[in-house]
Amino acid sequence: MSHLCFLLDGNNLTRLLTYFSGQTITIPSKEDFKIIVNALLMYQYINIEGKSLVDAQSELNLTDAQKETVLETYLKIIPLIKDYIINKGNLDIYGQPKR
Repeated sequence: MSHLCFLLDGNNLTRLLTYFSGQTITIPSKEDFKIIVNALLMYQYINIEGKSLVDAQSELNLTDAQKETVLETYLKIIPLIKDYIINKGNLDIYGQPKR
């Protein structure tokens, strides 16, 4: 906790403490963060842009080991994201055509 004042300015430290007050949080490792970001990008490429799995994986430029882990995470994300309306360019945030 004492190191946070060196990482965040006063306003952001206050916002962090206000938001997470009384809770325990876990900061992901760099590798875990990369996996989730790549899994979210895979979701974007496949489910929003309509690319194939092979094209999405090549776009991400993953190693074989990373492909497996990112794919497993992507498959876990699908049911979590399915109820959200994602803006696909010509639709507004409610899924209606832009005017």
